[in-house]
Amino acid sequence: MPTVIVENDISKWDDRHGSVYHFPSRYLRFLQPGTKVMYYKGRMREKKFVNLRLSVEPHYFGIGEIGKITKEKDANNYFAEINDFSMFTKPVPIKSNGQYLETIPTKSKAKLF
Repeated sequence: MPTVIVENDISKWDDRHGSVYHFPSRYLRFLQPGTKVMYYKGRMREKKFVNLRLSVEPHYFGIGEIGKITKEKDANNYFAEINDFSMFTKPVPIKSNGQYLETIPTKSKAKLF
């Protein structure tokens, strides 16, 4: 199973869709060059983003692989190049038959909805 990374509609992170993922140092143990990743978007909170998403509901929307990682200047954050990004043609829901597709900590489930 790939490592799931999040792309929010509004974010303090300097992500670039499908090409660069900006993340805190605590994720470094999960995101190393060669790591397969799957992109996730949570529920849409502002209608202005409707045309930039595959669904208004929480969903997975693409895959890629972590490439070169560089440390952000003057911060304890990192940038990871995303190689071989491929966006899905349809959203993949976070649940199938009522079951989450990934293990989600209980405290995080409340943030999904």
